[in-house]
Amino acid sequence: MQVPLAMTTYFDNLGGPQKLKIWSNGKRHIVTAPIKPYAYSRTRPMLPCITSSVTKRLLSNPFKDVNLYKCEFNSSGDVGRYCTDDDIYLENHINFTNRAMIDKPEWIKAYANSDELKVISFDCEMITDGRTFPTPKKNPLCGIGYKCTTGIKNTGLGGIDSDKIVTLWSDNNKQDGQIIEKFLNVVKDYDPDVMVGFNSNGLDLRYMNTRCVMNGINFNRYIARSLDTKDPVEFIEKKNQASRKKYTEVRIDGRISYDLYYPILRDQSMFGIKNRTMKTVAEWYRIKDIVKEDMGNVSRYLESDDGRKKMDRYLRSDINITDQLFKIYSANALMLSEKLFVPLDDIVNASSSLLSNIIFGRELMAKNIVSDGQVIDRYDRKHVAKKRGGWVETYRPGFIKKLKKLDFKSYYPFLTVQFNISPETCFIVRYDDYIGELDYYFYWKDEEIEGIGKIKWFVAHIPDSTLGKTVVVKINMTEEGFLPVYMRSLFDERAALKRRMKDIEKEIGKDNTRDDVEYAGLKSRENAVKIIINAFTGYVGADHAIYGNLACYAAITGMGRYFTQKIINKFKDLVVSSDTDAIYEDISTGGISETEANKYIESLVIGELGFKKCWIVMEEEGNFGSAFFMETIGKNYYIHDLDKDIVIKHGVATKRSSLARFVDRSADEIVMALLKGGMSSKNEALISAVDGAYDISKWTVRDIQQGVHVRKASDYKKGTPIGLTIGQLAKKRWKIPEADLEGMQVSYIKLRGNGKYAVVSDSDNIKNFDYDKDYYIGMLDKLLENLGLKDFHPDNKGAVRTVQRGIEEAWGQT
Repeated sequence: MQVPLAMTTYFDNLGGPQKLKIWSNGKRHIVTAPIKPYAYSRTRPMLPCITSSVTKRLLSNPFKDVNLYKCEFNSSGDVGRYCTDDDIYLENHINFTNRAMIDKPEWIKAYANSDELKVISFDCEMITDGRTFPTPKKNPLCGIGYKCTTGIKNTGLGGIDSDKIVTLWSDNNKQDGQIIEKFLNVVKDYDPDVMVGFNSNGLDLRYMNTRCVMNGINFNRYIARSLDTKDPVEFIEKKNQASRKKYTEVRIDGRISYDLYYPILRDQSMFGIKNRTMKTVAEWYRIKDIVKEDMGNVSRYLESDDGRKKMDRYLRSDINITDQLFKIYSANALMLSEKLFVPLDDIVNASSSLLSNIIFGRELMAKNIVSDGQVIDRYDRKHVAKKRGGWVETYRPGFIKKLKKLDFKSYYPFLTVQFNISPETCFIVRYDDYIGELDYYFYWKDEEIEGIGKIKWFVAHIPDSTLGKTVVVKINMTEEGFLPVYMRSLFDERAALKRRMKDIEKEIGKDNTRDDVEYAGLKSRENAVKIIINAFTGYVGADHAIYGNLACYAAITGMGRYFTQKIINKFKDLVVSSDTDAIYEDISTGGISETEANKYIESLVIGELGFKKCWIVMEEEGNFGSAFFMETIGKNYYIHDLDKDIVIKHGVATKRSSLARFVDRSADEIVMALLKGGMSSKNEALISAVDGAYDISKWTVRDIQQGVHVRKASDYKKGTPIGLTIGQLAKKRWKIPEADLEGMQVSYIKLRGNGKYAVVSDSDNIKNFDYDKDYYIGMLDKLLENLGLKDFHPDNKGAVRTVQRGIEEAWGQT
């Protein structure tokens, strides 16, 4: 790598210049930072700092010079300590390591991790008895598997039978200290740069840490490379600002904890995947030797030699999957790290705003522009909270015989280029009354600005139904913004990479590209560029974006809605549904050609809006068969992907994560039969799938159980929420301490009677419960209703149905 493994601030309490701790090639470097920690002040401060007068321009008004004071400190902590008034101090909330990367991008190349990265992939198995989710205070580890590899290029090789995969098993189900110490000594001796797992931050490492405490083992001494900090291994609880979901970040001094769960969760390329569990993702990537076992009761496996062999094979499979997925996802992280001159650890643990903060900060610094606050501080808070997104509607719900998707190519990025949208070019003028969603209005305007000269503005009146206002935005068309220029360079780079990839596909065949080193490198770079391109739109409107601009967000999404609606209105007889950057059409009776759509878009951009060139392009995407669009709240649909022969699911109603497991399984079978054979009583596969779903004689407790994460009683609002009820039932049945309940995933079933439930495990016998059959049948009834298949309910068939008489007669169709 051309960059270090990790970089953090370092405090030595000697009062000297700010230091940085840098890890590269397995060694620690304590160095003086390339810049002093600083912030800008509107007034001359009386602080213990070096003050100098500077002339800058503010992001809110980049046309006027302002005099500021640059306040430089010895310690980054002093910036946070003294520069607390956001109305006076500017850019005071930028993390110091990020500040160093913004101001001196290539400085860190001097501390490059030039050696091959050492990687250990690992996974833990816990003792379970079929009764409840394992907790580290009650359930020891019974097995630990790992694989050590030197060099990223060597990861993912060898398969499940690789001699590099090692499994450790406990001889006593109640004692795990011995295998934990064996594994930790491997970590200590091998000294990896990267520790890789799947959900390892939230489960494996945290679980092992607690088990170490219970066994009297010093976890930190083995895991961290250095113990010179207060917390050499930190478990940091964080919350995603966009989704509000909690997650765990693990920071290890001198190493990287690479939890595959997070990059996989953010991966938008797996469009239509059923879920993001390890096995499902492995199947998506066609990884071989995926071993599945019911892990609800591990103890019963360990009671026999055959069971232990099954468990060992299962663990080896998980290590192999982890190793192979790391090879796929680490490539993007490495390319991003080197392209942007950012330590690998920062990319692995990056927040959604990190890349944009660094890129925007560098580009605006080059233009001598300083941010004067976060988005939420510089704009109307009501608008920040109620931002309108893309145009998403379904016009023809139901079964579609033949579907086609027309996609706006890199829609928001190309809109950014088309309209010169950039933080320093785009401004909100005012808010007018909202008239209607199609009430757009555009014009050009010249303005003379003192000290700047003549500015040509493009003014857009953008209706926003979410805000209930029309947002009037003006964009400077005289000077190119940094963002469109940056975008175009990324477009060119990505296009060149894709051209070379296509050449390789022609040379060696598409099926052989998986093992081609050059192709893998090109794909990683292309994905890294794509990640950067797609990061910008969400960033500019994010509440706490330091270099964001709400006007940019309003212009990008608003113009996106404009062109989408124009296409829909032009071809309204064919359009089935619209997505943020695409439209779906029924081509069983015709279709919209790319040429036709693009000719119309060009007429809008050049003819009506007055631009000289059209950057906005539509192209066909995917190879689809039939589809079903549900008439529900939100956008929910099923599409038959012909290339992969899978059903692509979109929307909450299609995933059924909150319902019983058999509903999800039944939905898969019913929908696939529906899409392949149509909504006809002649579709025997469809009728068979519906019949099978309603055959309750085959149900087990595993089929009808649902799950809920239990929280502390004080975290629930008034009333009797299901989580509180299930938590108390679990506490009573399994004698679980109150402290251990928080965050536990508990399975339950609905019993007959109002508000009656039972907590269950996979090993429970369904015959021992008076479960509410009507409740579960109702889930299937709702599924059929949403799919427009109420007539296919078993109750609607004729009284007599035999193989001889056939399906048509049974349904009264003869």
